[in-house]
Amino acid sequence: MSILILTPILLGRLGTADFGTYGVILNVVVFAGIFDFGLNIGLLKKLIHNASESVQLINTLIFFFCFLLLLGMPILYTLFYVKIIKVENSILFYSCITALLITQNMLAALFDVVIQSANKIFVGKTIRVVKLLLEFLLILVLSTQYSIAVLLLVSAAVNFIYLFMLFYHARKEINFKIAFDFFSISLLMTHLQYSFWYFLTSVAGMLVFNSQVILMNSFVGADGVAKYLIVTRFYDIIRIGLSNFTIVLFPRLANIQQEGNWVLIKQLFYKSMKSMTLFAVAVFLATIFIAKPFFLQWSKYPDAEMVSLFTLFSLFILFIVIDNVSATYISALKLNRMPTIVSIFQGIIGLILGYFLLLQYGIIGMALGSLIALLITNFIFNPWYLLKTFQQYIDTQKKYDGV
Repeated sequence: MSILILTPILLGRLGTADFGTYGVILNVVVFAGIFDFGLNIGLLKKLIHNASESVQLINTLIFFFCFLLLLGMPILYTLFYVKIIKVENSILFYSCITALLITQNMLAALFDVVIQSANKIFVGKTIRVVKLLLEFLLILVLSTQYSIAVLLLVSAAVNFIYLFMLFYHARKEINFKIAFDFFSISLLMTHLQYSFWYFLTSVAGMLVFNSQVILMNSFVGADGVAKYLIVTRFYDIIRIGLSNFTIVLFPRLANIQQEGNWVLIKQLFYKSMKSMTLFAVAVFLATIFIAKPFFLQWSKYPDAEMVSLFTLFSLFILFIVIDNVSATYISALKLNRMPTIVSIFQGIIGLILGYFLLLQYGIIGMALGSLIALLITNFIFNPWYLLKTFQQYIDTQKKYDGV
C-alpha cells in the first residue's frame, strides 16, 4: 500500500529524471543483496539442523557484512564514476549511502533469520510492517524537499531502528552477544562453501527481477525507465504478497526433511501447488479486469505502451507466483544445485532476449524477454525436478524399510 501511495507522489515531486535515478539506486540496493553470498539462508538451515555453533557463526556473519560496507563504498563509487550505473551528481554521497543501505539489509536479513529459525516468522513480519509504516510516513512528509538524498537518508535512519528491533527479538530466540572475539575466518570459509548454491540462487533471482532496470538505464531515456519502474513496483506488491503464502513453509519443510518424511513433503507440495495456482489465477483475473483501469490512472501514463506492459507483467507475475512454490521447496530442502543452474540460464536468456527485443519493441520487449525466458526454463523444470527427487527419496526409503 505504501508503494501504491508513494509512487505517483514521488514521480510528481521528484520529476521523471530524479524518480528514475531514485529507482535505479533502490534497484542497486536490492541487486547487491546477492553479495551476502547466500550466507543468511545457509544460516537458517544450520540454526534448524545444527545450532551448536550458532553464536560464533552469527558474530562471524555480522562482522563480515560490516566489512562489506567498507569494501562496497569504493566499488560503488567506481561504478557511478565510470557511468556503468548512471547518476548525475553527488557520486560520493550516493556511493556511501547505497553501501550503507546494502549492509543494513544484509544485517536485517541475518537477525530475521535467527527469529525464523524458531518458527516465528510472524514476529519478523510484524516488525517489518512497523518499519514500513514509519518509513512511509517520513518519506511522504519529507518528499516535499524534492531531494533524493533526503529520501535515502530517511531510509537509512529508519533501518537503524529496524535493526535494533530485530536484534532485540533475535536475542530472545538465541542468547548471543556481539563480540569480535567470536569472529572466525575458518568458520566463514566453511559457511561460504556450505551456502554456495544459495548464493547462486540469489544471483539467478537478481538476474530475473532486478537487472533489467539497471540494463535499461544505459539504453532508454528517463521516461522509459520511469514507466518500467512504475509497473515493476506495482507488481512487486502482488508478487511479494502472494509469495509470502509459501515462504512461511520454509522452517516446517526443513524440520520434516530432518525427520525423513518425504511422503508428507510430496503431499504438501501437491497441496501448495494446487492452492497457489488457483489463488494466482484468481488474482490475475482480478488484476486484468478490475485493477487495470485503476493502475492506468494511478501511473499517470494511460497510453497504449503502458497497457501492453501491464498485461505482459500480469502474465509474468502469474507464472512467477506459481513457480515460487517450487522455488520455496527447493530452497528449504537444499535441493538447489540443478534448479539454480537453470535459474541462471533463465536470467541470462531473459537479459539477452530483453536486450534485442528492447531495441525492436522498446520497454515492452524487456518484459516479453523475461516472460519467454521463464516459460522455457524454470517454470517447467522446477516442478519436474522436485517430483523426480521426491520419488527417488521415497523409493530409497521403501527399500531401506524393506531391509
